[in-house]
Amino acid sequence: MGKPDEIDQRLVRALSHPLRVTILRTLSEQVASPKMMSKLLREPLGTVVYHAKVLLECQCIEEVRQEARRGTAEHFYRATPNSSLGSWDWQKVPAALRRDLVAVSLDSFASRVIQSLEQGAFEASDESSFTWQTITVDGCGRKELREILDEVRASFELIADRSKRRQGKKDGTPFVAAVAAFEAGSTRA
Repeated sequence: MGKPDEIDQRLVRALSHPLRVTILRTLSEQVASPKMMSKLLREPLGTVVYHAKVLLECQCIEEVRQEARRGTAEHFYRATPNSSLGSWDWQKVPAALRRDLVAVSLDSFASRVIQSLEQGAFEASDESSFTWQTITVDGCGRKELREILDEVRASFELIADRSKRRQGKKDGTPFVAAVAAFEAGSTRA
């Protein structure tokens, strides 16, 4: 996997352009080709292709298939499970990039929640759940929470991998799973 500094530089490069963050968000929600993203994002195809190649080199996305199109191949990509920032490399990313990534990620997450509620999908599944709470912790408690969240994130990836193997060529059910821990900030106006 490399040294922490190598990972830091890869992530910083991947997230250093707002269009790459948007492409990464798009590919975390669906498999798409640069041509599809060009139309969706209203960006020139060449620009999307360039930024997709950067994300591919940074191992934030992976190619999932190719389809023949008029004598050429259309490449389809998805975000890799490890394209999110783990706790140990999160602090190495410049603060402005962290804010942008969190804002884009929360916007994407909120959109998925609203879509699920509007379509009745959230309450239709017995496996749907939602919980959150504010707790008071010390320095050790913050570290323990971060370790638990890292384990949960790894568990998400294992469940997705096992499901993919079991389903073979059949489509699975897209499920949104999210965990977060952050300092609440002041509740005073």
